[in-house]
Amino acid sequence: MAIACWLCGLAPVLAEEKVDFGRDIRQILSDNCFLCHGPAEETREADLRLDSRETAVEAGAIMPDDLLQSSLLERIFSGDPDLVMPPPASEKALSEDEKALIRKWVAQGAQYSKHWAFIAPVRPQVPKSTLTGSDNWIKNPIDAFVLANNHSRSPGATAVDQLQKPPAQPYELLRRLHLDLTGLPPELEQIDQFLGNIDSQLASSQSPANSAFDSDALVEQLLSSEHFGERWARWWLDAARYADSDGYEKDKPRSVWFYRDWIIKALNEDLPYDDFIRWQIAGDLLPSPTQDQLVATGFLRNSMVNEEGGADPEQFRVEAMFDRLDAIGKAVLGITTQCAQCHTHKYDPFSHAEYYQMYAAINDFEEASIACFTPEQEVARQSALAGVAAARQRVRVEADDWVESIETWSRKLSASLPKWQTLTPTSLPFEGQKFAVLEDGSILSESYAPTKASNTFSLTTELAGTTAFRIDALTHPRLPRGGPGRSVYGTGALSEFEVSVAPVDEPGKKTKLKFTQAYSSANPQRSDLLAIYRNKDAAKDDRFTGGVGYAIDGDMKSAWSTDVGPGRRNQDQVAVFQLDAPIAITGPVVVSITLHQKHGGWNSDDNQNYLLGRYKFSVTTDELASSVMDSTPAQDVVDSAGAGDAADQGSSDAEAASSQTAIAHGFAYSPKVEAALATPTAGRDSGQNDALLDAWVDSLSLSDTTQDPDWVSKSLTAREEAWKVFPETDSQLIVTAKSRPSETFVFLRGDFLNHGPKVQPGTPKFLGALPTGSEPARMRLANWLVRPDAPTTARVVVNRIWQAYFG
Repeated sequence: MAIACWLCGLAPVLAEEKVDFGRDIRQILSDNCFLCHGPAEETREADLRLDSRETAVEAGAIMPDDLLQSSLLERIFSGDPDLVMPPPASEKALSEDEKALIRKWVAQGAQYSKHWAFIAPVRPQVPKSTLTGSDNWIKNPIDAFVLANNHSRSPGATAVDQLQKPPAQPYELLRRLHLDLTGLPPELEQIDQFLGNIDSQLASSQSPANSAFDSDALVEQLLSSEHFGERWARWWLDAARYADSDGYEKDKPRSVWFYRDWIIKALNEDLPYDDFIRWQIAGDLLPSPTQDQLVATGFLRNSMVNEEGGADPEQFRVEAMFDRLDAIGKAVLGITTQCAQCHTHKYDPFSHAEYYQMYAAINDFEEASIACFTPEQEVARQSALAGVAAARQRVRVEADDWVESIETWSRKLSASLPKWQTLTPTSLPFEGQKFAVLEDGSILSESYAPTKASNTFSLTTELAGTTAFRIDALTHPRLPRGGPGRSVYGTGALSEFEVSVAPVDEPGKKTKLKFTQAYSSANPQRSDLLAIYRNKDAAKDDRFTGGVGYAIDGDMKSAWSTDVGPGRRNQDQVAVFQLDAPIAITGPVVVSITLHQKHGGWNSDDNQNYLLGRYKFSVTTDELASSVMDSTPAQDVVDSAGAGDAADQGSSDAEAASSQTAIAHGFAYSPKVEAALATPTAGRDSGQNDALLDAWVDSLSLSDTTQDPDWVSKSLTAREEAWKVFPETDSQLIVTAKSRPSETFVFLRGDFLNHGPKVQPGTPKFLGALPTGSEPARMRLANWLVRPDAPTTARVVVNRIWQAYFG
């Protein structure tokens, strides 16, 4: 009867102020009820959940349409110790005010709401003030809110002066603005000039000192300072996990400063925040992305990188993916996500499955790096490219019927090219590096990068009639600057290329094959090693690199290098090694291909390797026609190798090595040219047409005829001189989209080897659904993060700025 009488007094409540679940009720229930009636199954009693309106109403705990039947109210207002909630044994009790608040909430319909942070912010109405002096004191909307809040605490005040401290003196404001906006105090000259201007204004206006302070002009001046971006970039770089080294045991230095400088530039140029975030998540997916938009994706590459010996590349790619989700959560969303990596956390709105749906949205890229250019370097780069274009244009102007000539030459060349059969190794070495066989039969080297290595790859196949072996040094996004090597420049060096064959039934009985001629699309001039590749006692290091003949000269001091200089070094290259005679062995044999790579530096804990990163082996039984593989030395001729040197390096055939004299660095057409030749004329792009034109001019310059027109040598010289202008530069870690996204599974307990259900890209339900559409999921995620009604994105950055200014 008492409860019924109490309920009869609820009618006036409905007209009172609205009770908000998130602001007023959630904390009461969380402190007093959720332990036994919340999300934790192991402690839940009576199968009742009060953290969900649906389950609370279904269980009868809340009956908005029949308050007399609401067991929640009955129990919290009960005087019976066996019925009252919370029970006395819990040593918890609701205050009368808390009970009344719950009663009012139920009477108003017991509406549940999201946490206030997960509700999209709405621009509030700016409060108006009737206080004396408010018109002069309020300079912007924030002032109005501050004044209204202060007035609510001192409702008896009638004037602004009663609530606010007087303005600081000009010098104090000058110092504050400098420190807040640039992180640097004003210099003495700036102080003297500023105070002098104040004195002049005071003398002419007779105004109070603080009224002569023009803060707007000073703010604009400081916002235009380059130090503004430097000061504020620090806050973002911390959230973005920026670091100049890889972390883990080796903690090698890495080149990521272009990302740091882009952050500073973006802030100084006032890049809109939605673009600031969108570029960092999906800049590579924008149409024809600029260097800045690619560099911005360095946000996704700021994770640690593990190159310890034996490290599993996939394991640490997954670890990096976890780190990226954590960074997006903390830096952009203001939410921790790590618990959901292993399980659904009972107190977090992020479920285990939703975590991996978001993981799937960004699981579509390769971890890449590109050469980047400062503004000054970009000028030199454009100058070099313009010079190359001018050399090509000279050919088009001066060569008679050049279109028809190239087409005729291309047809003849296509018909005479050797046919190559890929050799896919079935036995891979494991000596620190991790080797993976890709779909095309090529081998990708990852993880630990030793400075010196000898690796043997084996398979069983038939080689009868084979005339030559070939190695394609291929690019790949995961290699530095795209490769084809693993050095910091994306280049590699091959000290010796060795092949042996053995009977299938006696694989240890190997016969080393003899090569007498070598051809390559990359034949750099002989040169000493760069400092990063030298041994510790550099003065005694007499190793060198050059054309492809050095790969079969039997001397470990020399090596073939893929490095043909800036602007051209990060391209597919090919090396062909001609046998002294076709292989006469019939039937299957065990083929062992050994790559000796002995031209790296001395410290494997630093970036001193000079290894090839991706390569493909193949053989041919065709003749190597001179029209295809010109035998004229393109650069220089290898001297004969001494038998002693070969023996010292562990050669299995020192006598054969010593007999390989005058091995020419012959010219071979690059994979790019081969791809252009395989493409119908009408389907070739501008790059393929340029490649064919260059190859045609090269073939003319290497031909035996002495009647070549003057433009051949002049255009070739002009082209090479132009490439010399191309600047050396640094690189930046970025991401680049795969041709198809990787499949994503729930990792049970966060174990990348323990797959649960397959998931599709998505987002946490409590933050809104991922937009549908034809765009890649990662771009849709980026747009989702910065959509106008995103509940947390704007709050997070505003709070970060507010914290920086006011603590």
